Amino acid sequence: MNSYQSNIQDTIARLGDHLGRMQLLMRNLAECRNLTERQLDPETELALVCWLEEAAELMGSRPERLHDERPLI
Repeated sequence: MNSYQSNIQDTIARLGDHLGRMQLLMRNLAECRNLTERQLDPETELALVCWLEEAAELMGSRPERLHDERPLI
């Protein structure tokens, strides 16, 4: 056993958490991809914008303009 063992285990655990978050995020985004504009209620749209921002953050990129303002119907 070396003095780095706890640091190594902690890093592996954080990497596993990161991968788990990424898998969940990708599943959520994949499910939303097939929704039409009519199916995007305000709560779902907000969740989608948050997921896109989180994905950009996890990948270390800047989020592009996420959506245009929706017309009021």
